[in-house]
Amino acid sequence: MKMTFMFLLLLSVSLNTFARQDEKSAFELLKTDLRFFTKTLSRDVPLYSWTSKKKLTKKYRLPKKTSVIFNDKGYKKFVFSRTKKFFTYNKSDKAWLGHGLYTYHNPVGSAEYGDTVIEIMVPKGNSYLDLRYTNLEFDGFTPDREIKLTMPTIMALDRQFSCTPLIDDAVTVGFIKNKEYFALSKNYFVKCSARAKILKRALRKLNIAFLNYAWSAGDIPLTYCPDSNAGTAAQLLVAGPWLKKAAINGFISTFSDDFTPEHRQAYHSIHLFTRALTYSTPTWDIFFDTSMTSIVEAKIKSKFGCGQYPEDKL
Repeated sequence: MKMTFMFLLLLSVSLNTFARQDEKSAFELLKTDLRFFTKTLSRDVPLYSWTSKKKLTKKYRLPKKTSVIFNDKGYKKFVFSRTKKFFTYNKSDKAWLGHGLYTYHNPVGSAEYGDTVIEIMVPKGNSYLDLRYTNLEFDGFTPDREIKLTMPTIMALDRQFSCTPLIDDAVTVGFIKNKEYFALSKNYFVKCSARAKILKRALRKLNIAFLNYAWSAGDIPLTYCPDSNAGTAAQLLVAGPWLKKAAINGFISTFSDDFTPEHRQAYHSIHLFTRALTYSTPTWDIFFDTSMTSIVEAKIKSKFGCGQYPEDKL
């Protein structure tokens, strides 16, 4: 009887040890694969997302008055709430990268989504996962928004979790530096809550603030740099410690005469940034006749560079 008990106890300990080792192995493999596509921000990077003031007022307690301060805590509540959805799954949400807060480099690039633009300043030193790779035999990037993993990682994760196997969703990307990678949709990855947790751990460990992905193969010429293009990349923010240090501001379409000098300076800054970066202008026209200066253009160039794709200069 004692021998049977001891055997079962040792078997249980062995299985638990094996499970922990397998989990550690899967986590380390996942982290290694993700690190290959991870880049660190060399400067503070502004990202922009449009929403409606009505939604901000109703759900996030933004004041109803016109002259809302640009750094109201309602904007911060909106960003924190939306980024948390990154790790949630909804089977009806099959487009793009699933739930979360989407942003763009261009301040007015997604203005059709509302009357208020939220500015999120991602502090330098944080990292991002660049998903734009498809097959490096091609020159440049084609629309691509999938997480890339190697087969050993996929198999290790499938052994660990009793979910719909990741291998069922894996599509060959090709060889990158002698390693074969497979594309997996982020939405499919978080279909299993346990798998979503291990992804969350890996992204936090790598200090990932957002996923950078290609959403269009088209190019938009930049006014300040004739040889550059924009409009090929967008970002999906990842909830994490970096948000506590991020400056979050909001700019509503209606400009009020009640705004303080601080308001005016903030609006003027984003207005010039938009005009220097694109052919478009924000919907407020109080600064429409403001002349563009070489100082402003130099500031934009220092942020985005003059490479073919400015998002390569993060």
